This record gives sequence, C-alpha cells and structure tokens, in this order.
Amino acid sequence: MFPMELCYSVDAQFYKDVLEGQHNAEFIKWATAPAFARKSAIQKNVEVLQWNSQQILKQSGIAVSEKLMELKARVLPAPLPCYGTGTDPRPNETGRWNLRGKKLLKPCKIESWGMVFFPGQNAGGSIQTFGDALCYALAGAGISLPRRAPETLLGNPHGEIEKICVDIMSKASHAFQKMPNILIFVLPSRSERLYRALKNICEAKLGIASQVLCWDKAGRPRGQDQYLANVAIKVNVKLNGINHELKEEIFLKKRTMLMGADVSHPFPAQLRKNPPPPSFSALVATYDKACSAYTAIASCQEATTQMISDFRRMAQEVLERYKQKNNNLLPEQIFFFRDGLSESEFAQIMADEAQPLIDLCKEYAPRAPKITVIVAIKRHHTRIFPGTNVRGDKNGNVMPGTVLENSSGHDIFLVAHPGLQGTVRPTRYIVLKDENNLAADQFQRLVNNLCWSYARATTAVSLVPPVFYADQVCSRAKMHVRRMENGTLVLAPPQGNVKYSMYWQ
Repeated sequence: MFPMELCYSVDAQFYKDVLEGQHNAEFIKWATAPAFARKSAIQKNVEVLQWNSQQILKQSGIAVSEKLMELKARVLPAPLPCYGTGTDPRPNETGRWNLRGKKLLKPCKIESWGMVFFPGQNAGGSIQTFGDALCYALAGAGISLPRRAPETLLGNPHGEIEKICVDIMSKASHAFQKMPNILIFVLPSRSERLYRALKNICEAKLGIASQVLCWDKAGRPRGQDQYLANVAIKVNVKLNGINHELKEEIFLKKRTMLMGADVSHPFPAQLRKNPPPPSFSALVATYDKACSAYTAIASCQEATTQMISDFRRMAQEVLERYKQKNNNLLPEQIFFFRDGLSESEFAQIMADEAQPLIDLCKEYAPRAPKITVIVAIKRHHTRIFPGTNVRGDKNGNVMPGTVLENSSGHDIFLVAHPGLQGTVRPTRYIVLKDENNLAADQFQRLVNNLCWSYARATTAVSLVPPVFYADQVCSRAKMHVRRMENGTLVLAPPQGNVKYSMYWQ
C-alpha cells in the first residue's frame, strides 16, 4: 500500500475512456491535419523508420517503397437531388448545394403541436418571437401548419420530465382537439441528461415525435435562419415527409429495398463493469419506390457480440412493413449494407446474417427478392491524395466522387464527400454476394449516388445512408433502455407512429 501523493502515472498509457473538454479538442486538432501535412508526415515516417534496413523484413523478402503508390482513379458524376417542383438545386463541384428558397419534395403536415421552454437566463420575453420564426422556417420549407401557433409551456429542467411531457401533450391535445404530431423542446444549452430523458419519454413511452433545440444557438439572430432551416428538414423526416430523393435508375426499374445493419459496443472502460452494458444492434430498411423513406428496428445483445443475434426476426419485420406500405408486394431486389466488420469476419457475416436473409426471402418464393450483400469499411489506414497535375479541392483532398477499384470493380475505395477539414478518409465497399448481377459501373454509381441521399444534409456524406442510419439507431437505442427492479436492462421499442418513422433524425 502506497500513499496516493507518492504515486504517479506512467507515460504513454492507452486511455480507454471517452475524451472530454480540452483533451477532446486537442485530439480533434491533431486528427484534422490538412491533406498536404498528412501526406508529408506519412512520407517522413517511412524515411525515419527505415524499414528496409530491418533484418526481419529483409529475411522475409519484404521491401517498402519510400514513394506513395500511384494508381489510376476516376471521378464519378454527381447525381441531381430532387426537391419540390421547380426548385431542384444544382450541387457545386465540391458536393454541396443550397436550399435557400427551395421546397421539400414531400412536406409533412402538422395538425397539433406543443413547445416546452426550459428557462435560460437569456430566453426572457423572446418566446413569442422565436415561435413565429420557427413557424416561418417550417412553412418556408413547405410544411403545412395549423393556423395557430404551438401551445407553449415553461418547464423546470430539474423537475419531473415525464410529467412535463404529459402536460404539454395534454395541453396541445385540448387546444387542437387532436393528439400532437410533434413536441418541440428548447433547452438553454446542450444537456445530455435532458436530451436522453426527453427522447426516452417521447419515443419509448408516449409514442410522439420530438425535436430538441438549444437556445444558445437557436435564439441568436445571427445564423437563426440557417439553424431553423436545418430544424425544418429534421422535423419533416420525423413526420414521414421526404426532403429529397434521387432518380436512381436501379430503383426505377424494379421494386427495391435498401437494408443497413450495424452493431454498437460499450466503451472499453464500460466493459469492466459487472455485468457490462449490452451491445446494441440495428437494422434499417427502405419501403418507398425511391428508397428515401426508412424504418428501423433495434435490439440489445451480449456485450461485444459482433454478429446480430436476432437478425432473422428483425429482417422479417422490415419485410412485413414493406408489404404493408406496398399493397402486400415484396421488393424484387434487396441491397444489404453491413458496417463494422474486418476482413476476417466476412465468412461469419455471410453465415450468420446474409444466409438467414437469403433463406428468409426464399420462403416468399416464387416472389423471392434477389440479394446483394455489400460491406462498408471505414476503419482502415488507406488515404488517397491527388497526384501530380491532378486537381484537388481547397484542402488538398481528392474531389468528391473519386473512386479506386480493383480488377473486378467490386472492391473499391470511394471518396463521395467533400472534406470539411483535415484529410478525407475513403470508405471501402466490397460486394460479398450479388444475385442482382450488378456491373462494376452500376455498383460504383449506386454507392456514390446513395451518399447524396442522406435526409438531413445538403452535401454528399462519407457513408451510404443505410449504414449511417443504422449507427444512429444504435445510439438512440441506448436512450431507450430501462433498468428493471431486479437490475436487468430492457430495451423499450419506440411506440405508436414513431416506430415507423425516421425518429432518430
């Protein structure tokens, strides 16, 4: 036993918990080095490490080139996102577009709603003004609103949150003679505790869509229009509206379902708990012709289990939801995207998830959908830089749509998105099984175009939305967990119409 004041921490230990505050800021600064600096560091490290002088490598016949590999690539054309009639924006060459003056493709309709303000020192008498600004932003996006403003309530952030939610729901129901479609909550600033509580209560108990805003951003006149425009596109998809879609040829020819799956695990520090918290799995799937509207199912399973243990049941549920929305018809083709895998797990994913999906679809013969299985990998060390006399973006990254392929064209590295800062990381996509017989060009354009269909963005994103959404559903599932009296954790699914919507947006 040693007194604490005589102990010290050994340098260079691996930190397994979540970085916060200044430490997280310093890590982000280091991780977002511009492309030219990253490229220079890679080349310098090769010189410093002098791998070619190491005996083990020499004896194994391995030599490491001091120059970066030069490979041929191509830049795929950008698709055109379709919004409301006559208002399609034209993306610029950096993969971004502007929604100013544009209408959403299929705006939702709000018939009853309520708003709760949690007191902040700067809110004061601005509630009415803010409510008017919010209505103006929603209407400007094409969303249909009732003639009167939302019912409002002041809430105590340290009070009983569930009672506050029930009170505003009752107040809105009485005022509009209808259960509210959505509840708006305005917090003084970001609060993880309040956010988790509100999402759990609204989605897993009351079955009502919710939107949380932060007054320190929403209440500032400067930038308020842009902030509330972003709120509008989130509200729209939560109420089963569609912001924009792509006229993707593959979707127009046959009834198509996109599936995305992911598993989220506890942090390493959390695994030391007894018992450790569970891992969460999610499966999302489209149910409309343009593959823009998604539904989702989440489940919890034993910690660190990489394969989805309840996959067959989840897949059957999303197929039934598709049938409900499509006159009892099944999709003719399914593109299943899986995230979070290493190459050593490909065989296992085919056996534990892809094959059960294929077997399930065969049960619907002779109308069995054909399956294409695609793995998306972000955790790798490959980086792509513009070559000599090749134009990149202002940060020194390759242009959005840049793709590197192997000889078959079905194993690619794709940079679909513009890099906001730092060095962009390409996503690797590998086709493990293809009953739909996609040509290499079809496959590459499919994944690139899908990156332009992310519901709440006005830019191409780094990962296809089915995988992006599955990861978000896993994160939201953590907020729906309840601890029972015996100490066990139970996942409460979203209730009411929420469970069929894109509530995680």
